[in-house]
Amino acid sequence: STIELDVSTRQRVLASSDPVERTLYVARLLERAVSDIESRAALHTRARSNGHGPHDAAGPTTGI
Repeated sequence: STIELDVSTRQRVLASSDPVERTLYVARLLERAVSDIESRAALHTRARSNGHGPHDAAGPTTGI
C-alpha cells in the first residue's frame, strides 16, 4: 500500500502464476520505489521539525 501502482501493474503481479517471476518483478518495482519512499520520509521528518533540522533544536548559536 506504500507503493502506488497503476491498475495494469497490480494486475500483472496478481495474474502471474509463476512465483519466481512474480517475486523478481515485485523486487524490481521495489528497487525503483525506494528512492521515492526515502524522499517522502525525509520530507515528512523535515515537516515534523517545523522546517528546522536536528542541529536547530537547541536554538541558534550566537558565537558569544
